[in-house]
Amino acid sequence: GKKARKQQSSDTAELNVLIRKREQIAALKGARVSTVYLDYEYGKDYESSVRELREMGFRVGIATTRIMKPGEANQLNRIIKLQPDIVLVRSLGALNVLENSGLDLYGDFSFNIANSVTAEWFIKKGLKRLCPSYDLNTKQLFDLLNGIDGGCFEVTVHQYMPAFHMDYCVFAA
Repeated sequence: GKKARKQQSSDTAELNVLIRKREQIAALKGARVSTVYLDYEYGKDYESSVRELREMGFRVGIATTRIMKPGEANQLNRIIKLQPDIVLVRSLGALNVLENSGLDLYGDFSFNIANSVTAEWFIKKGLKRLCPSYDLNTKQLFDLLNGIDGGCFEVTVHQYMPAFHMDYCVFAA
């Protein structure tokens, strides 16, 4: 999906992109993109992708999984070791592990941030940017952006709506 965010220090919008396959990197050459988020299945190819994207001049973010089961903190330790510019945090468990990592942490839409109280709580927990809930209509989104520093939000402008599947889901199988 593509994400645009307004910087706190200016009114210039930035375009950020999330990719799910390493093969998509080649298409980014010469693109006017600020940050590329990596969301690869099972965390494959992150090291070489981070290196390649930085050589292309992009900031690099790595997305955590949305569900963190017991014993899966190792995935987060791999992310810390890679030192991405940003970690796109998708669960409270990941936030708990990463909050003292020294990395820039951004909150994903999966936190369902739909009001300023929730936004302020996540900011106090160390998230530098937040993605508002996909459940907000346009008026509600603008109310949220006006109710708190809008510069701390990264708004999704194009995305395939996520489908939630778990290990035992008939559709996923």
